[in-house]
Amino acid sequence: MPPPRPRLATDADRPACRALQSLLPARAPTLLSADLDALLVAGPRGAPVGYLLAVGVRFGDTTRGSGDDSPAAHLVELVVAPDARRRGVGSALLDACLVQAGAVTTLVARENRPAISLYRSRGFERVGERPDAFDSGALLLRRPSAPRS
Repeated sequence: MPPPRPRLATDADRPACRALQSLLPARAPTLLSADLDALLVAGPRGAPVGYLLAVGVRFGDTTRGSGDDSPAAHLVELVVAPDARRRGVGSALLDACLVQAGAVTTLVARENRPAISLYRSRGFERVGERPDAFDSGALLLRRPSAPRS
């Protein structure tokens, strides 16, 4: 079964996103109060199984695509429900983000091997470290703007 197609979040999705956010080691509940154009979800309306929150990009803006003229973005949170993991949900959300954004950065806990593998498979490279982030420190990853085809 293919993963659910990413879509812009609605107000009805916020409670489920808050529940998903509780799975993260570092929580910032106020982030989910952000403009809905910064939040992609995958799954049924009101019951998404994953979400991606980024700053610096508006997913509702369909006039831009990845490339040099697209805005740089910072991927703040990407979370998938445990029973939906390893089914392409995270990949689908990340790919939807990369279509809309130019260069993308993110922080990932250095022990989060599945996330690091996902980001590397999409062209992210390690550009730094943040020893003060998360319990064991974090890697700063960056994916440059995709060239226009």
